[in-house]
Amino acid sequence: MPSESQYYQASFDRLVKGITAFITLLFGLILFLQRNSYRLGDIPDWPLALSGIFFISLLAVTWLMHIRGYSLLRDSLIIHRPIGNVVIKYQDIESVQSAKVEEMRWTLRTFGNGGLFGIYGKFWNNKYGHMSWYATKRSNFILINMRNGKKVVITPDDMALVEELSSRLTM
Repeated sequence: MPSESQYYQASFDRLVKGITAFITLLFGLILFLQRNSYRLGDIPDWPLALSGIFFISLLAVTWLMHIRGYSLLRDSLIIHRPIGNVVIKYQDIESVQSAKVEEMRWTLRTFGNGGLFGIYGKFWNNKYGHMSWYATKRSNFILINMRNGKKVVITPDDMALVEELSSRLTM
């Protein structure tokens, strides 16, 4: 009998860390340059305030939706996020499989985030079709096929999650 609850870490890969650092520094640089250019002339402050609100809002929303990890509970998989965990009941899962990096290489983002605090949202590729990603890296892909035909992709640090989740589906 598996333990009641198991947690799987989801750490960022170098690309996600790099994109996050670059975008954050870029926003800071833009605001700094805007602020200094407004000091030189009679330009109103509202464009700078609007830029600051936009940049901070974008960073806040993407951070609030980033993936922190995954838990296997008695009856469901939990995808942990700072705001609104995603809950997938085992009874709704048809199958679980690992997917090779090569199979995910030419995946297109149709709506979502491709690197700022993670890789999540709606994606599509030739092999798997439409998918919802809750990822933090470009490796360790686990494809969850749902009974309703939807597909979910997660990327834990420990690939033992595939076998553990599969064993819980048969219980």
